[in-house]
Amino acid sequence: MSPDRIVLGDSIRYYLENKQVTEAQYRAVHPLPASCGGAPGGTPTTGWPILSDALAVHPEQIEEAKKDAAMRGIDVDFVPEDGRAVLRDRDHRRRMLRAYGFHDRDGGYGDG
Repeated sequence: MSPDRIVLGDSIRYYLENKQVTEAQYRAVHPLPASCGGAPGGTPTTGWPILSDALAVHPEQIEEAKKDAAMRGIDVDFVPEDGRAVLRDRDHRRRMLRAYGFHDRDGGYGDG
């Protein structure tokens, strides 16, 4: 197991070199990516934006994918480092899934 990690449970615990530290100390070593406003995976209160692995593209294909999405009527951003699609809200996610013929079998009512 890596000595630096985040453990989720009843609370969120941060570890550096197997020693529990504060979130600020952890983020000083492992900052959040600047893309997505520094909140990948959404905020704890809203969950949005989310980063989609299923709708990801190779980083070299981001511009091509943005043009393709625009032709389908959708404005979408991708994380430059790994090509994951940034889905801003439920409606944006639903439109992306429909535009590309995807279906979320774990989704709720209206999720696409």
